[in-house]
Amino acid sequence: MGAIFGIWNRNGVPVHRQEMSQMQDILEGYGAPATGPVIRENTGFGCLDFRLNAGIKPNGVEVFKTKQDMVLVADAKIYNRDELLRECNLPSATDVSDSEILLAAYLRWGKETPLHVNGDFAFAIFDYVREELSLVSDHLGVRPLFYYEDDQTVVFATDIKAILSLPKIPRKVNGIAVFRIMSSEYIEIPEDTHMEHIRKLPQASIVTVSKTAVRKTKYWTPGQNKRELPIDEEACAGRIRDLMQNAVEIRVDAITEPIAMELSGGLDSSAITVFAARHLRRRNETPECYCWAPSFALVPEQPRDERKLVEAVCEQENIRCGYFSVIDPKERAKLLFGSGAGALEEELRVLSQKGIRAVFSGWGGDQAITHRANLSELRVNGYYKEFMAEVLRVSRKSVPRGAKLFFLNSRLYHWVQKIFAREQRVTARLIRPEFRKKMRERFGRDDLQFNRDLLRHLESGNIQSRTHMTAKLMPRYGIDYVFPFLDFRLVDLAFSLPRSMFYKYGVNRYIARKALRDILPEEVRNYIPKDDIVRCSFFEAERKESLKTEAISTKEIRKELFDPYIDFAELDRLIQSEKFQKNRPLRMRINRKINQLKEIQADF
Repeated sequence: MGAIFGIWNRNGVPVHRQEMSQMQDILEGYGAPATGPVIRENTGFGCLDFRLNAGIKPNGVEVFKTKQDMVLVADAKIYNRDELLRECNLPSATDVSDSEILLAAYLRWGKETPLHVNGDFAFAIFDYVREELSLVSDHLGVRPLFYYEDDQTVVFATDIKAILSLPKIPRKVNGIAVFRIMSSEYIEIPEDTHMEHIRKLPQASIVTVSKTAVRKTKYWTPGQNKRELPIDEEACAGRIRDLMQNAVEIRVDAITEPIAMELSGGLDSSAITVFAARHLRRRNETPECYCWAPSFALVPEQPRDERKLVEAVCEQENIRCGYFSVIDPKERAKLLFGSGAGALEEELRVLSQKGIRAVFSGWGGDQAITHRANLSELRVNGYYKEFMAEVLRVSRKSVPRGAKLFFLNSRLYHWVQKIFAREQRVTARLIRPEFRKKMRERFGRDDLQFNRDLLRHLESGNIQSRTHMTAKLMPRYGIDYVFPFLDFRLVDLAFSLPRSMFYKYGVNRYIARKALRDILPEEVRNYIPKDDIVRCSFFEAERKESLKTEAISTKEIRKELFDPYIDFAELDRLIQSEKFQKNRPLRMRINRKINQLKEIQADF
């Protein structure tokens, strides 16, 4: 992880060094500058690098030295360096930075460059001859990049606060973000931020800005590239296993700093932990492990306890795992409810004290590779024959059980759920009618769910909810997150497979479980109802306990910011009602919404 930032005044006004300094000061925690910002008339570009490999030259502001007509800045970690060094005729040496590789690749392939790069990256390149700025994201949008654009200027940065540090940037709440919070509906906003005029670069995208226009190009869609699929299940499982292992190992090899594993006991985090631990042993290292679940001192062993799965992985690989262990209730409340990151910050605090600089996470497996599939997905995606076969198999040919399964996985059941969605009816009254009507016209009523349209979900911005959160916390703790199962090759393979391979014989994640045979302990590989029962019940109890004493109020909300969207009179009436005081789930939801509004207003 690092940070990039830049300004291009399209109106020709010179960029002032003070502006660049302001942005760099905000981004200081993301790393150190290998070179100072490069300012040239009406353009300015800067880069900070967070080094995870001391043997590789840090990223800096790269200028095409032959003609001085192109400049590139990159927040990048490239995993196929050797391949790119060879193809771009660069010296096979560690004194070539990832940003230099990207510039050389861009000079060779132009806008097709990201198709040749396996890595986590966000980069910007300015062509002085064409007077054109291109902003490029990696395949899964792991690295954040935000930008502001009007007819006078273009400003971009890794962190939105760096853009907001400039007085010329307008500040207005984005109603879409407020609607997503208050409506309790899942709305796709891959580009929208909480600021109306600031956008985030979506995954697999290139935004090209000229003096008069903005063009957006999507360069990659998983599962649509031509490939030869394995001819049978065994070959397919072997291909997935090999790619999983390679995705982990190339990321371990790219880092020389101490590494930790985020281990939950699920398939994804367990597989990553096993592959990484075995690879690290080859260089005589053992990874630290951390689990968000409470320690056994806080919560004794429970039925369906995910910690038993964690311990099985640790015992197999001869490693130890730490757990959430904050004993003092007041400290727990402060930690869990003082910010949106919750237990993640405790993980970072503990690991930073141990000198960890990179954490490998299984985030993205559900959405991208292993996928917790179900019967409904088979039906929605047109696998009707397989759907009926699974209904018969799971119901053991019982007509009542089969009829129930058919109904629970039908479109009719989805409609019934929406009709009786009590929370949405309650929270809908909190949104001003004219604003709700406007949002309904824009987004319609099609809720986005994991089991309906996988590609839509993958591209909805859900992936970035975690990757960008960890990036935002990085300056505070000095730890970067790595997501091996967001390797675009793995995602492309998974999306190329028939959906029937992900739910078979009544087992979800079927092909992934088959792929991880002889890799994971059998109790981990075969455990179906992985629902983090201990972690969820513990934190749920903590939240309920906090609500006994916590006063829920809108007094700290700057209502003028949100008044066009929220009926605060209705919200205050709800909070003061006797019904609200007795309804803990509703109190928790409203409290969460108020805290999310507070997070938005922090930038005003």
